[in-house]
Amino acid sequence: MSVKSGRPRLLQLLIVLWLAAYAASFLQFALTGLAGDGFTRGLNRVMAFLGWQIGAGLIGCAIWIAGRDLPLGRAGRWLLRIPALLALALATAILALVLWARLARPAPAPPEPAPVTMPVTPSDR
Repeated sequence: MSVKSGRPRLLQLLIVLWLAAYAASFLQFALTGLAGDGFTRGLNRVMAFLGWQIGAGLIGCAIWIAGRDLPLGRAGRWLLRIPALLALALATAILALVLWARLARPAPAPPEPAPVTMPVTPSDR
């Protein structure tokens, strides 16, 4: 038995693990309750989503590496790249959002309103 003869089985296992981790990220985000108060309310859901996505991205990189030497043809190799490319797209989107938030120039704040005073009424003199 050569080293590469067990690679398709490893690849199948990695694809199943990737599908499970990728699905778990969305399921946990949807099913986890909100925790925290104020600014951090709901951050537990986002962090769980990102944790599962990081795991799925690492598995996706392993899929890409494990499948690059297999005789699958051009289309087969591109299909094996999809998990890693999805992880790269998510990381790029997060980086773009952080850069946009950092570099965007918000509109100036409106001026403060004048203090409220009692209306002037004519005197009856």
